[in-house]
Amino acid sequence: MAWKTDAEGVAAMTNAASRLEELSTQIHTETTNLKSAFDSNKDGLGPHAASIEQLIEDVEAIEEEGSRPVKKLVLKLTKAALIRSKIIDNDRYSKVKGKTR
Repeated sequence: MAWKTDAEGVAAMTNAASRLEELSTQIHTETTNLKSAFDSNKDGLGPHAASIEQLIEDVEAIEEEGSRPVKKLVLKLTKAALIRSKIIDNDRYSKVKGKTR
């Protein structure tokens, strides 16, 4: 997929970066909520508590590891949107005496 160098393309990149950041934050929040719920109820889980705790720790590790490339992608999308926005702002060929054609 190619991103256009126009206002619509800039908006799409900015929105994608924003949405990815929101989703990453939601995943982190829900992982934290899961851990808290487990900690509050682990005494009542019986013999399964240790295996559930291990799975939750695995989820936490994967979430932390997975958030790094998402953060990089958010930064790249934001930078690409900024670059395209500057290109649009500096497009002297589409302007005539301060007016856009």
